Amino acid sequence: MTNIQLKEVAIYSLDGSKRRIITFETGKLNIIYGASQTGKSAIIPIIDYCLCSKTNRIPAGTIRENCSAFAISLFLGDQYLLIKRIGDADPQKVLYAYSEQGLSSFNEDNWLPTTRDKFKLHLNNALGISFSEIANENSDNENDNSGRPSYRDLVSFNFQPQNIVANPNCLLYKTDIYKYRSRLQKIFDYAIGAQSSKQLYDDIQKQALEIELKNYQKEKDGLIKYNQKIINNSEALLLKAVEYGLLDKETHINTEDIVSIQNLLQKISEKNIGDIQLSEESDQIIAEKIQDLINKSDKLLSEIRGLKQERNNISEILGLEKEYTRHLEEEKSRLKIAEFIKDFCTENQNDTSVIEDVNALYNNLVHIEHTIIERHLNEKSAYEAKYTAIINEINEKSKILNSILKDKDTLEEKTRGKSILENVYVNIIGQAQKYMSLMKDENELDEKIQNIQQQINKYTHNIEESRKKCLTSIVNKSNSYVPLFAEFDKISEFTKEDLTVKVQKKSEIGSHYLWETGSGSNWVAYHLASLLGFQRHFIKIQSPVFNFLIFDQPSQVYFPKTNSYLGAKVDYNTQEKEKAKDKGLSDLECVQEMFKVMSKAINDNKTIKKSTIIDDDGNEQIVEEIEDSKLQVIVLDHAGPDVWLNQEGITDINYLDEWSKENPLVPLSWIQN
Repeated sequence: MTNIQLKEVAIYSLDGSKRRIITFETGKLNIIYGASQTGKSAIIPIIDYCLCSKTNRIPAGTIRENCSAFAISLFLGDQYLLIKRIGDADPQKVLYAYSEQGLSSFNEDNWLPTTRDKFKLHLNNALGISFSEIANENSDNENDNSGRPSYRDLVSFNFQPQNIVANPNCLLYKTDIYKYRSRLQKIFDYAIGAQSSKQLYDDIQKQALEIELKNYQKEKDGLIKYNQKIINNSEALLLKAVEYGLLDKETHINTEDIVSIQNLLQKISEKNIGDIQLSEESDQIIAEKIQDLINKSDKLLSEIRGLKQERNNISEILGLEKEYTRHLEEEKSRLKIAEFIKDFCTENQNDTSVIEDVNALYNNLVHIEHTIIERHLNEKSAYEAKYTAIINEINEKSKILNSILKDKDTLEEKTRGKSILENVYVNIIGQAQKYMSLMKDENELDEKIQNIQQQINKYTHNIEESRKKCLTSIVNKSNSYVPLFAEFDKISEFTKEDLTVKVQKKSEIGSHYLWETGSGSNWVAYHLASLLGFQRHFIKIQSPVFNFLIFDQPSQVYFPKTNSYLGAKVDYNTQEKEKAKDKGLSDLECVQEMFKVMSKAINDNKTIKKSTIIDDDGNEQIVEEIEDSKLQVIVLDHAGPDVWLNQEGITDINYLDEWSKENPLVPLSWIQN
């Protein structure tokens, strides 16, 4: 299903008995013009809602208060697809039909009911976005982070509402919202034709495997730490095993070598009482280790005593500081009367003769107050921070000391009441067996990680060249639609990471993001060029993206919102820009330039159909016929026919009646008083 254009938009009265239908022509530049607050900007959210948007963005107020339902008809080339959504009363309900006629001739009794999720899946399949093997009818693709594509993602290339069309920070519809931007980034390569359905499906599988791989790697990291803790605790046990002859006296114990320690523990766990041998050499090894632990513990004890003394000194200082502050508070309290006396003397200077003494007393009070504040904020806080740091250091060193003393106790055989053989068997061989049972096998996790990595490699595709080719095609096509008033000469690149373009002057080497350029005229210029370039690319590759593009108020950077359609006529030729801006074009000429590039894009997407006929003499002749354009542009604007009608370069126009306060989107007869 390709070349899908918009034919009609309909709104229904509250009782459903009346309809207003706005009809568009396919392959044309359709223009709805008129005053503000007449409903023009509601066209985009109405279409989006009918295309099964989860959120109803149709403006609250007159439209939603006086309309019960909304509908659109899409022209598919040989038939119409009609879609109807009920208002807020039943947001999950969707009505649809395939018909040979549009809404104007459609019998309302022939609607087929379904749910929003089921219709989205149906339309995805109809458009060739078929991922039935992974699609879930109950999932909301707009909020789904799995990477599954949907036509709902692709409407970002169809709409340019007022808040987007001249936005320096956002190029595509809804990508100003993080979750939509994130989704479009994930399926962007598929959208522009750089990635096939199979490659995208593999990429989705790859993403799921990468999450699984990350979880296994996290589990392995935890396992390594767990095993290392057991190994660190086993050092004293291994030294005891050397003492009792369960390990050779030349055995090298390196707690950094996990495999070596595991092998030693395994070797001990397989011993029995008959393997025990006592020797002087082993006693010497244990004695040296004990002495080393004693030295370490003595050093730590000395450091801890020093820290405790420093802690006590600071505690004493804090106590003195508290006492001094209390004295200052008492003095401040005694001098508080000075403030009252000063105020009294200032107000009654003729009745007092001690004003200078009172001022001196008052200044003393202020000095004391400042001293208290300064001491509180500076000295006390500094001492308290130092006190806390010392306490933390004492606690940390105490933990290390306790661990050393525990190892020392183990080596000195604090256990009493058992024979040496029992002690060796229970505390060494038995403990080694326990450690081996506690230690978990990393090999099993390694095998799982390796297996997942192999699957990831199988699902990995290099699409860099394909993406580069598609983006180059889009940029080149977009540059053919850059308006004359644009300050920068060309679009230099489109960045997938930011979903926006960079622009460049011929005289410059570097390029700039839109938000770096300034000027609303630049922003709207590259929005127009980029979206028209995307559409031409989509049409060429027969993408499932709809073949219509809607601009809401593209002239906003030039024409005021309150214009000729609200009052007196305005001669826009007199509204000239400075010569340094917009290359000397007037406001009127700039707006006309916008319509010209839209007309050019429509004409560029026309095809020539060749057919062979037999003339009266029996000779074959080739007849060329220009078919309707595969691109439809709809403009919602204040600019009227005096701007774009019968102007050179502005062609293929279909314009509707002027919208005004007397002729808004919602008929006045529908509006409830």
